[in-house]
Amino acid sequence: MAMPSSSAAAAPSWWIETCFQFLDVASEALESEGLSVKAQGSFAQGLALEGSDLDAVIYQEGSQAPKGKPLVKALTNASHRVMNHINSGKAGPYMHIKTIERIPWARIPLIKLKFTWGWPSRRGAPWTVEVDLSYGDESRGSYDKRIGDLVASRPDLRNFLQSLKGWAVSQEDNILDSQHQALSTFALILLGLCYYNKSLRVARSVTLAGFFDFIYRDIGELHTSICHVWVEEGQYKHVADDEDTSGH
Repeated sequence: MAMPSSSAAAAPSWWIETCFQFLDVASEALESEGLSVKAQGSFAQGLALEGSDLDAVIYQEGSQAPKGKPLVKALTNASHRVMNHINSGKAGPYMHIKTIERIPWARIPLIKLKFTWGWPSRRGAPWTVEVDLSYGDESRGSYDKRIGDLVASRPDLRNFLQSLKGWAVSQEDNILDSQHQALSTFALILLGLCYYNKSLRVARSVTLAGFFDFIYRDIGELHTSICHVWVEEGQYKHVADDEDTSGH
């Protein structure tokens, strides 16, 4: 099968450093309210690409997030506190943040922010990161963290999954727009993990072309379409690995 190459590069080091800076100052701003901020999504997975946004979630340790309008209100109040903390200079010099868009009606309400970390004069352009800020439970992002632990220990897995994401985001059909019945990025990563695990078992090199063949031949057939991935404690597992005694 012909396969277009991936041209997307991994997120640059300055972007990663700016993300950590935002997480630090946002957590500092909310500490007195008993709230914390952590990353989820591609940043937590260690799979962010150049041009990625930072997905961050506000949570209260040991408590469940509210639902409906109280959730939107909690997110709005927390984001205002973060913005005031940064724009007042309390977080340090050369930092600024502004709201790009509010999306309270989404399945997961969020506020899109632009965080800028500048420098003294003549030190170059400021570093900028766009942040998708939401409010949720403490468990949010836990599976992203587990994937991040896996790819941190396997450079070849990181390279493959970033190449797979790069191919996906380069497609004109917007195949990762899960809000419009397309594949979610997380689902794509899990499929990539399934393929990577199978390739390890048969001692076969991991390639994008091989991934598409895996989708066509394995996932495309109903009797082998079930593919669970365990990411706990660095383990992979296929349901299909076990002997099927059900007769299906």
